Amino acid sequence: MTTFPEELQSDVCMHLYKALLELSPFSQAPRGCLRMLSPQVRTVYIGPGELLLAQNDVINAIYYISSGSMEVLQGESVAAILGKLVMFIWVILRQVGC
Repeated sequence: MTTFPEELQSDVCMHLYKALLELSPFSQAPRGCLRMLSPQVRTVYIGPGELLLAQNDVINAIYYISSGSMEVLQGESVAAILGKLVMFIWVILRQVGC
């Protein structure tokens, strides 16, 4: 897709990630902001038993669960189960007092 003009890339990405960009954190954002943000979205597949983040990792992204679920472990026990359509940066922010 990098061979297309940036304007077209943004339009395609906005269409591909429409469901994500309509969620509440982005619903009030100006269209220009969404057009700049949408090409930055990346798809990551995490399989059962794989670790996405560990405690004390530096977070430089917002993660969105589009299908399936994810367990949040605290020690050896499950602290939460996050499901479809969850942006789990909210859970992390809540735990640090934001």
